[in-house]
Amino acid sequence: MKKKKQTPLWSITPPNGPVSYLFGTVHAPDARAFSWIEPATERLLSCTCFAGEFDLSEINSTVLEAGIRLPEGQTLKGLLPRGAWNQLEFLADRRLGTHAQALDGLHPFVVWSMLMKSNLTGDYNSSPDEMMWQTAMHAGKQVAGMESYSGQIDIVRRIPMESHVSGLVRYLKHYRKAGRQTDRMLSLYEAGQIQELARIARQSLRENRNILSDQRNIKMAARFEALSSEQSLFCAVGVAHLGGSAGLLRLLKHRGMCIKPDEKSLVLFRR
Repeated sequence: MKKKKQTPLWSITPPNGPVSYLFGTVHAPDARAFSWIEPATERLLSCTCFAGEFDLSEINSTVLEAGIRLPEGQTLKGLLPRGAWNQLEFLADRRLGTHAQALDGLHPFVVWSMLMKSNLTGDYNSSPDEMMWQTAMHAGKQVAGMESYSGQIDIVRRIPMESHVSGLVRYLKHYRKAGRQTDRMLSLYEAGQIQELARIARQSLRENRNILSDQRNIKMAARFEALSSEQSLFCAVGVAHLGGSAGLLRLLKHRGMCIKPDEKSLVLFRR
């Protein structure tokens, strides 16, 4: 992607609709994830509707509890090889400030997410997604989701348990490398290099890229088209969904929309 187009904030204009915006975020409270928040918030406030990956008001404690825990009769210790469990005991104490036994009933995907987030700094009290959702609510904007909350949990459940376990085992074995990779991706995000981020993300998803990325992008492109057909939409989703041959930008272009890098964000990049 050309240097002048290095931005996670894009102007999207449907054939017969008003100008809308697509913004790629990082779901983390790390300061580097807020590099583009100023122009993004300005564009959000100019729109009628805000859509995140899901509407945060849909969060349900019952659904969440069912989603984060292992099925009855399974334990994380029983699923992991002995060496991986020993490594989890070490990292749970060093990174999470808890004992591995406290994680024993949690889904491997949840434990992996917790460990990944421990690589990030807690510079803010929320992620950019949460901050923009709150901004939209306070401004009286219509709020929607590109997916449903329960649907996101169902996506994780569709992936075979052995795949989740192998992913956690890889992280436990290479956790230092994973930390360096996280730092690299945040640096790429600060520089607006969405195509490289999409490439790395797709590569890391391995055999699950169709479920976790490609299928979701197709559905989100259709949802974007529906929401933006008669109103100005500001859509914020994970930045890895934007770039690549199966990314939202290309899918929206194929739907006849005019896509351009947002001028306000390009000014920020040039600074």
